[in-house]
Amino acid sequence: MNLAYQTLGVLPEDTPRQIKIKVKKLILKCHSDKGGSDQKAVAILKAQEILEKVEVSGLDKEKYELCLLPEESSGSWANEEE
Repeated sequence: MNLAYQTLGVLPEDTPRQIKIKVKKLILKCHSDKGGSDQKAVAILKAQEILEKVEVSGLDKEKYELCLLPEESSGSWANEEE
């Protein structure tokens, strides 16, 4: 699974709407008022942007690779405790 899906905690077969809902929840969860960090928010938004580009371009979601910043590549924030 590529890092964009892992970062967001979504699957390639998830719809754009499902991904958008997940991103919104993650962004709210990592807001600075809730003890989150800008680094997490940037990684989440970058992953969303990449998946949107894949969707629009019609690239094979399973094979699409991406690069996040090294400090962002440690895994998913989707399943962190609140």
